[in-house]
This record gives sequence, structure tokens and C-alpha cells, in this order.
Amino acid sequence: MLFDDFFLRPELLRAIDKMGFDAPNAAQREAIPPALEGRDVMLSAETGGGKTLAFLIPLVQRLLETPPEDGRIGAVVLAPTRELVVQIDKVFRRLAGSTGLSSARVTGGIRHKSQLEWLAKQPELIVATPGRLLELLATGETDIGTVRTVVLDEADRMFELGLREAVEGILSAAPTDRQLLLYSATAADSRCGHFAVYWLKNPVILTLDSPRRLPASIAQSVLFADTREHKLALLEQLLRAEKGRKLVFVNTREHLVWLIGALSANGSKVLVLHGELRQPERDRCLREFHAGSRSILLATDVAARGLHIDDVKAIINWDMPRKGDLYVHRAGRTGRDGKPGRVFNLVEAHDLRYLERIQRYLCDSLPVTTIEGLEPRHRLPVARRKKRKADKEKPKPRSKPKQRLRERKNKGKPKGPLGRKSKTGEAAVEKVKPSRNPWKQSS
Repeated sequence: MLFDDFFLRPELLRAIDKMGFDAPNAAQREAIPPALEGRDVMLSAETGGGKTLAFLIPLVQRLLETPPEDGRIGAVVLAPTRELVVQIDKVFRRLAGSTGLSSARVTGGIRHKSQLEWLAKQPELIVATPGRLLELLATGETDIGTVRTVVLDEADRMFELGLREAVEGILSAAPTDRQLLLYSATAADSRCGHFAVYWLKNPVILTLDSPRRLPASIAQSVLFADTREHKLALLEQLLRAEKGRKLVFVNTREHLVWLIGALSANGSKVLVLHGELRQPERDRCLREFHAGSRSILLATDVAARGLHIDDVKAIINWDMPRKGDLYVHRAGRTGRDGKPGRVFNLVEAHDLRYLERIQRYLCDSLPVTTIEGLEPRHRLPVARRKKRKADKEKPKPRSKPKQRLRERKNKGKPKGPLGRKSKTGEAAVEKVKPSRNPWKQSS
């Protein structure tokens, strides 16, 4: 099957050919036809599966077939991070380069005045993060009352970040007959399912690949470390041995700051990406990494979703992700478009519970490997599954009955209303004391 089989506009086909794509992949073959028909689509496909083109190609085609009214917005794409917004916007501009269609980016970290200037140019498409777009809608500085297509890219990530209310506010401002496309590598997430029941109308639900599986082109391995210093030695050896671009993930900015200092002290030149950077610094970092001027990028999970960086040879998890789907997204930054990639997981004892959680999520065990001269000195830790209440063994009976203190204190005192039993088994009768009043007769 070729892109010609979708009966796309000639200028759009030329742009796809110029981008170097010969034929659609599985996600695009399944998702593009119903999206071209105007139906709602919920797509779940493995990371790196070409989902961006799967929603942008039908979006551009529909804008060309039925252009919006003069000065009105025809489509909106929502994404969870600024970096993903920038990437989607770049792909759209390459597809629509010769069509006359334009777009505007609406995110945090960009001057408010600049965004209003972009919107004043009357773009057909807005690519935005939900929070900032909702602010502009609330102040009346933009309007999406004529939008015909809304796309939620990495929808599950937006819901994890607490952006569902903002997304629903934007959908409420769009026409009720709009088309809604919901795409993610883990769209089968329960949050997406509950959202889809309410907002999608008779959708086409596509689950092409298990979200709990990585492409076969990605090799995974685990390296155990005794201490943080041992882990640092493993990391430095991997950075020297692996050629090309390397992406190192950490969980917190505190770990990131420590790692920057440790690597810089040993002469490594690294780039840094995290959520607190200003937008110009983020853009500069990604430009340098794309250009290859520096081959090592240290990042938090702001870089785990949706970013397409060509030829990332290795992913190194300095900190193990706390969730299985996040591990899949991190690993998906390499091995894209069928190219080989590697994922190295540096695991200390306190990371073991996350490793076990990830292996359960993947329904597979990650192979353990070592580096010569840097083998762990201690025995490899073994995860111990906590026993459930049903699995817990019943306590063994005590050899001697437990003697309570009150029983020892009351020893020798009569028990029961009739007193202590005699040796013969008959109850001893208590003696009735005579009344102090001799004139009172008992009834």
C-alpha cells in the first residue's frame, strides 16, 4: 500500500515524498482512512510508530478540501509538553509547506505578546499545551468556535499531569460536531477509556500493538551497581563505549544537578533538559543535540514523550522509572523507524522494586549483564514479593497455652457464680452471710 492509495492532494503527496516516506506503516494504514472520513479515532500503537503523521496527514487533507472561513481556526492539536508542541508544529509545516496553510504555537514559556502576534496572522491550525490555550480562550483572545478537528496527542500523559479539566474546557468551547482524534502509545489506559466514553462519538478504536511491548530492534539490559559511585563508573564506561547520541534519564532535578557536576568534573560535556528551563534554553539544547555538537543529553521525563530525535543510539536509565508505561516511552526515544537501539538500566538495591514493576508490566524479564572490571562485588539482589493476606501462613500453635497476667493475679479466687469446682466436680456452695439487721426477715 502507498500513500497514493489514500487519494491525497498532489501537493501533500509531494511533501510526504520530500520527507522520505515511501509507504505508510501499520498505524498510518489503519488510522488515516477513518480520519479522512471525519470519524472519531482512538489509536493505541507502540512508541515510535509514526502516530504524528497518522493524524497530521488527514488533518492537512481536510483543511485543504474544506478551508475554514477567512481568519478562523480550522483545527487544534493538544500535546502535554512544549517540546512535543514544537515537534508537531515542525512536521506540520513540512507537510503544508507548499499549500499555503499556516500554524501557531501556544505554550507556556513564550511571551504573551508574541503568541498574540502569531494568532493575528490568522493560522488554520493551533498547536498548543492545554493550560495556555484555555487561558487565551477564557480571556477571549482567541476563538475555536469553527474548529472541525481536535487532536489529543499523548492523551494519557496529559491526564497524568492533571490536564484533563483543561482539555475538557477546550472541547466544550469547540463545536459539538467536531472530529476528535485521540492518539497515544498507551491509549488503552483506563483514564483514556473513561474519557473516550464521554467525549468520542461512535469512534474507531484501533489497538495495533501491545503498549507493553518494545520494538524488536531495541536491545535491553540491566547492570547492577553496589553504590552510587559504582553506578557513576558504569555510566561513564557506557558513555565512552557507545557511539552516537546518548540520552540519560533521571527522575528528579536534584539527581540531575548531582550528575551534571559528577560528569563535568570528569571532563564530559553534556546538555541538560528539564521542565524548569526557559523555553529559549530548551530550544537551544534540542538544536545542539539534533545537530550533534554534543552527543550526551541528561534529561528528566520531560523528554520521554513524543520527541523524535534522529539516531539516538542508546538510552541509559540512571534512575529507573517508577511506572512501566513510562519505561516504554523512555525506551521509545531509540530504535525508531526500525533502526537498532539499546536501553541500559543501572540498578541499585533501592531501584529493584521498580525493576520488578517494569518486568511485570512488560511480562518479560530483562537480561542482566556486566562490564569487565566493574562487576558488582555483592551478590545480586533478589526481589522478594510481599505476601498477600491469603498467602501468609497461619501461625503455628504455641507449645504452651498463653498465661495472662489477670489469670495469675486471680489465682485461688472463686470462679463463676457458684464458686470454684471441687475435686469431685461438684460446685461448692457459698455460705450465706446473715443479715446485719436481726429483725429483718428474709422473704
